[in-house]
Amino acid sequence: MSMSIEQEKPYEEPAIRLCFNATVYARVAVGILGVAILCHLASTGSSYWIAGELDGHVVWHEGLWQSCYIKPLDTWVCVSYVLDHHINTVPGWFKASQTMAILAIVSSVPAAMTMLLYALLPTLGGRKVASVLSIVLCITSGVFVLTAVIVFATLYPLLPDHATQDVYFHWSFGVDVTAAILFFIPPALLIVDMRKSLLWIV
Repeated sequence: MSMSIEQEKPYEEPAIRLCFNATVYARVAVGILGVAILCHLASTGSSYWIAGELDGHVVWHEGLWQSCYIKPLDTWVCVSYVLDHHINTVPGWFKASQTMAILAIVSSVPAAMTMLLYALLPTLGGRKVASVLSIVLCITSGVFVLTAVIVFATLYPLLPDHATQDVYFHWSFGVDVTAAILFFIPPALLIVDMRKSLLWIV
């Protein structure tokens, strides 16, 4: 009587599929955070936070880092950091808006990293820490952006030389307001996801 000995199969490490087990809440949160960061970067780098029109044509526009105005023969001149209609100085409130915008970028980068860890690695040992940290950083980024736009909107002076112009907030300002709102959505989604996965009480 012959006995057949089965050969043992070599052990294979289970394949890890990133985002395979991520919940819908986590995926949506990552997507919205990415859009918020892109909106804030585009707004911060542009020079269209506010603009002035004369006879239906934009004659000057300004952002956090640059002021541009039109000269005769439709020639545009842009000056970085120095705001010509602010007597060639950058006022303190303007620097505050710049600082808040930069701090929002600085805090949003680790927020995105920790949120990716939470979403893409569902077996991560410190998943609760990653989620809480990303929530705090997202809210912090949103507060920074919101502070930047509020300071800019409330303290930007409408000087006498603008009396004959139509002065209004341009697209960059609106994009940053949108970014501020978007920054507060991912934390809410993560809180819901944590409660559903019982991670909140672990």
